[in-house]
Amino acid sequence: MVVRVIRHLVDTGVDLKSAVQRIAKVPMDLGSEPWVELLWDATNQCMITSSENQKAGVKVLFYAAGGELAILKTNEESLTKELAGIRNTEPSKIRLYRYV
Repeated sequence: MVVRVIRHLVDTGVDLKSAVQRIAKVPMDLGSEPWVELLWDATNQCMITSSENQKAGVKVLFYAAGGELAILKTNEESLTKELAGIRNTEPSKIRLYRYV
């Protein structure tokens, strides 16, 4: 997932060093936002590895690292709805984070 996002950032004109620095600013603790209930099942203490969750995780990480979602053919509203569906919650309870 990290490599895919770095590749997307580089494809948008971000140099490799900056792309890695951006990724490094995103929290990687799976038990907290933005990963809990997306890539981490807190109840069962295990990774969520479904392709749907992984694809959404790439979008979340790309956005969090300063990427423009249009590159991934989505937008904040669509990603919010996608995450709400995955987490089985209301879109109003979803927050997208930027770390750069």
